[in-house]
Amino acid sequence: MSDDRDEVYGQLLERFRAQHARAPRSPERRALEAELQAQGLDTTDFGIFSSVAATTFDAERAAPVLVEWLPRMTDLVDKEVIVRSLTGTKTARAAVAAAIEATWESYENTDTVINRYRAATIALGYYGDSVLNSMSDILACMLGFLLASRLRWWWTIAWVVAAEVVVAMVIRDNLTLNILMLIYPLDVVRRWQSR
Repeated sequence: MSDDRDEVYGQLLERFRAQHARAPRSPERRALEAELQAQGLDTTDFGIFSSVAATTFDAERAAPVLVEWLPRMTDLVDKEVIVRSLTGTKTARAAVAAAIEATWESYENTDTVINRYRAATIALGYYGDSVLNSMSDILACMLGFLLASRLRWWWTIAWVVAAEVVVAMVIRDNLTLNILMLIYPLDVVRRWQSR
C-alpha cells in the first residue's frame, strides 16, 4: 500500500513540476533563480510546496539569498513563494523566535507592564530592564532555540523543567512564577518570594 501511495505522490509531483516549468516567470523571478543556481542550488522545485512528496529545493541553503531578494520583488506571487519557502527553515524559525522575544522585551519595559509588576509582585522598586538585561534575555532565547533545535524533545523539556526548579530554589523566581504573578497573583507566592 505504501509503495502505491508513494508512486501516486511521485506522479503528482511530476505533474506539478511540468505545470511549474510552463508557468510564466517575471524578470525578477528569473534573476532570482539564476542567482540561486549560481549558488549551486537546484531550482526545479522552487515554488512547489508539497506535504506528501519530497521536493528538491533546499530552502535552508537558499535562505540568505531569499531574504536578500524578498524586498526587491514587486510581484506578489513571487513574494509569496519566497515567504513560503522561508517559513519552514530553521533560519526563519530562529528569526521569528528572536522577533517575538525582542517584542516582549520592548513591551515588558512599557509603563503598563512595569506598573503591573509593581502592583502584582514583590518588585516594588522595579523600573524596567536595562538594555544589557534585555539583550541578554534575547541571547538566552536564541541559545534556548539552538539547544531545542539540536536536542531531542524530551531533553529540551527536561532542561526547561530543571532550569525552572533550580532558579526557583535559588532566587525564588522564574519564568513560570513571573507569568503566574502577572496574570493571577497569589499571596502565598508573594509571601514565599519575599522571604
